[in-house]
Amino acid sequence: MAEIKWIKLSTGMFDDEKIKIIEDMPEADTIIVIWLKLMTMTGRSNMGGYIMLTESIPYTEDMLISVIKRPLPVIKMALSIFERFGMLEISEQGAFFLPNWEKHQNTESLEKVREYERKRKAEQRAKRKQLQLAEPSPGNVPDSPVDVTPLEVRSKTKEKESSCCLTPETEIKSEDEGIPFTRQDAVPVTPETDADSGQDKISSTDMDYHNAVATKYLQRRGKGLMISMKDESVISKYIADNIPLQTALDGIDKAFDDFKPNPKNKYDGIKSLNYCTELIYALHASREAVAEDKKSIETEVQQQSDQTELVGEYTKADIQTMLTKLRAKQGG
Repeated sequence: MAEIKWIKLSTGMFDDEKIKIIEDMPEADTIIVIWLKLMTMTGRSNMGGYIMLTESIPYTEDMLISVIKRPLPVIKMALSIFERFGMLEISEQGAFFLPNWEKHQNTESLEKVREYERKRKAEQRAKRKQLQLAEPSPGNVPDSPVDVTPLEVRSKTKEKESSCCLTPETEIKSEDEGIPFTRQDAVPVTPETDADSGQDKISSTDMDYHNAVATKYLQRRGKGLMISMKDESVISKYIADNIPLQTALDGIDKAFDDFKPNPKNKYDGIKSLNYCTELIYALHASREAVAEDKKSIETEVQQQSDQTELVGEYTKADIQTMLTKLRAKQGG
């Protein structure tokens, strides 16, 4: 993102009717500090009023709560007030933005900064491409040594270091906006790969498990592009406790299906994956019990079958002996 060091702040800010109303509310000072934080974050993003973590990842409510560093109830109240007053809006993809941002900021200067950033990145890509073309292929290594200056070595090393931490665009784009991408080499969850032998088992890596649970949770929540660090730790706990993937997915579905929001609070909803945890573990225990019962019944049936077979063989042998003795008597 294009780096911005300043934003415009009107000297008449506290003469605005909305700010005056906020000043009469409980926690007014904290709410105004939160508003200033949102404005500086929007300016730093320089994305036309959107509050962005990166060029492709907007801040979610959980992320804002994490970086604003104020009491949770006050942050939630502030966001609600800003949205009600038309100072803050949420896009269909769950991204926060300030609707009047470009009206109050010097958009011409901001656009110049964005244009400079675009040109700078284009030049970097062109230089990187030239260096790649200049590098000899494995089958065409020159016989004579090539002089490489220390500056060129440092430049190439720096490029490799910076590129190792970049995610290609094809890995972060998704057909379903707002849903994290599951890598192409991940094992898809299907009835065949998630067959149930008493309790369902998944032949997938921890990363596949993590992506599947995060995707399911964000799909059911209906907003946001990323899960919180707290949700990350919850998924790690599922993995550590050997909760089967299908059980976790089914538990999330059931938690959202059973949830009944408060009609008086439009923001009421499941805001943490931990809300689903109790139901997921109960479902896991239930399925484990069913699997144990099924195993016990199968064992008992097999034992009875073996005993019946033995009794049958003994009776047949006994009858054969009796018939032999009977024939001997008749012959005598």
